[in-house]
Amino acid sequence: MKIRLFLLALCLNVITVGSWAQECASAQRIVVGFSPGGGADALARILAERLSVRTGRPVIVDNRVGAAGNIASSYVAKSPPDGCTLMLTGSHHNLNPLIFARAGYQASDFSPVINVVEQPAVLVTGSSQLLQSVAQIVAYAKANPGKLSYSSSGIGSPNHIAMELFLKAAKIDMVHVPYKGAGPALADAIGGAVALSVGSAAAVQPHIASGRLKAVAQSLPKRSPLLPDVPTFAEVGYPTASTSNWIGIVAPAATPLAIRQKINNDVRAVTQEVEVRSRFATLGFAAVASSIDEFDAFLKDDERVSVRLMQDLKLKVD
Repeated sequence: MKIRLFLLALCLNVITVGSWAQECASAQRIVVGFSPGGGADALARILAERLSVRTGRPVIVDNRVGAAGNIASSYVAKSPPDGCTLMLTGSHHNLNPLIFARAGYQASDFSPVINVVEQPAVLVTGSSQLLQSVAQIVAYAKANPGKLSYSSSGIGSPNHIAMELFLKAAKIDMVHVPYKGAGPALADAIGGAVALSVGSAAAVQPHIASGRLKAVAQSLPKRSPLLPDVPTFAEVGYPTASTSNWIGIVAPAATPLAIRQKINNDVRAVTQEVEVRSRFATLGFAAVASSIDEFDAFLKDDERVSVRLMQDLKLKVD
């Protein structure tokens, strides 16, 4: 009896995956909520290119820009759960429904497929600043509450959230100066208008290399291979400040597991290619390539952290 049930389930899986391949024969889409030319878009195009080669099926990138990624999320949440429309999402995935009164989706509207890459948020200071370590920053902030300022790429951005986790862990207070993008946020740290800034590895690396900024800590639990000489927040005494700027793929809720597993297998194979990993690194990303179960557990933990932090910060956008 058990053998017959197993064979029946196996046949249903084959039929499901086979019909999915037929339905997506014209093209499979990876929806991105941000403009062409950015890091997420570049990552999606690398995946689309290599998946097209691997599967023999066209895979295209569909940019649906606006509302901090909410337009894309709302669109994919309402798409058929057939594996033909996927979404490349990131750290805003769990945050936006908590921040925006009308985000247009809930995290439960999606099923996990794969966590593709990650990069740390990096705390940097201008090279001319006297504060050049986390210990010095914390000591000064405790002696001068509210006197230090830091910049980020915007309220509720992953880098802003990473910094708030650190401030909470260190029990210090700083003035947040949000900008519309990483470029101006880092420029003002270089120029001295703000004492500190927090940005993605990709955004800060050129300025670190030029000596205009100094990295004092990174947010991943373990040092990123992209920044092997920069200590983590955990290493300098603040493990609860550990977080990841991640980018993964999700599908509409109720997308069959067999279909999601096939996509997971294909993406994992692509991320093992030496050329792909090299191209990821130039964008500031390190490959993760998780299993579905690993990504599911990661998303649930990320949501718990997001809920607690939003309750503390009381961030809300109408």
